[in-house]
Amino acid sequence: MKPEQKGIAPSPRFNHGMKFCRHLSCIIVYGGRNDEMNCCFSDIFTLNLESLTWIKLNTFDNKNNECRFSFGYDMSLTRMLIFGGMNLNGFINNELYVIELDDSIQKRRNFEEKTEMIPDLEITKVQRPIKTFKTFLPLPENK
Repeated sequence: MKPEQKGIAPSPRFNHGMKFCRHLSCIIVYGGRNDEMNCCFSDIFTLNLESLTWIKLNTFDNKNNECRFSFGYDMSLTRMLIFGGMNLNGFINNELYVIELDDSIQKRRNFEEKTEMIPDLEITKVQRPIKTFKTFLPLPENK
């Protein structure tokens, strides 16, 4: 059985990150690679599990984001943690990034820390000057 999905799904890929986010009731898909298209990805998609709707998140400005695959990743509440990986030129940096998926948490954090925002995305490098990926994902309604 193939469930009917809405929205535009991610392009075919492998060596991507995919995690379930219980707090937002969605699946997160980040990065990956497609050898037939000779490319790797830096995009983030969510699949809302209640409506089965794909959403491509507004993210990364082109100066600060590298496409990546074969990276380490995990979820912590509403944050996706990403470490290392490769792009089509080989290994990329060894910095730890945090993608905050809950826009309300991101706004509160930026106010408290007075961090500089990148349009649609703030990148957090842990143990170094901090930046955070900012995304826009509607929260599920409490039932």
